Amino acid sequence: MCQQFQQSFDGDHTAPRRSRAAVRAELTAVLSDTAQTPFLDDALLVISELVTNAVRAGSDPLTVATNLHKAELEIAVLDHGAGWPVLQPPEHGSDHGRGLAIIEAVARSWGTERRAAGKAVWAVLALPADLTGSVPCTPAARSATPAP
Repeated sequence: MCQQFQQSFDGDHTAPRRSRAAVRAELTAVLSDTAQTPFLDDALLVISELVTNAVRAGSDPLTVATNLHKAELEIAVLDHGAGWPVLQPPEHGSDHGRGLAIIEAVARSWGTERRAAGKAVWAVLALPADLTGSVPCTPAARSATPAP
């Protein structure tokens, strides 16, 4: 069984909080003992960063999608905002610009895909085997090559 979740949110300042709450509820219903695992914290952090980037890019609405596979969790945010995310060093003293570096630090891989209307920015997190037991499905095929 693969577990899939998808929900759209208004692209406003509440989107990161609302998307974290929705995905937390979904993951804790499926996985065992996730409330005490760093995995759930990492997943929610990635969601928060990806959704915040979509909101800052002006996307309204945006969609959060997760796909739970046997060995990984794929998280994607689909948006219609302008531009493409680019990993850059943050400016000294700036409160912004660290999101993709955080995602790169906690995710197995991340990237972007061009969509008919906008883009999808995704990240894949390794799933500790003790969280799901046996999930008979396979990881999604992804390429970590960012779009221009």
